[in-house]
Amino acid sequence: MKDNSAEQYNKRLLNLKRLKIYNGEPELTEEMEKQIAVHYNDSVKAYSRTIKYYIEYMNYNGR
Repeated sequence: MKDNSAEQYNKRLLNLKRLKIYNGEPELTEEMEKQIAVHYNDSVKAYSRTIKYYIEYMNYNGR
């Protein structure tokens, strides 16, 4: 992943945590998807994908 892409994902994740949309849950839920829709125009699903990638990363690293 390119540095600027990693930085964008990190900023998205931090904002999702700040808004309490994502709080370390082990999976992306329908409620999270609804909250993302309220706060963001996520037509390309970047915010949902950020959560999915983060969960995969945590599972891979033996969280």
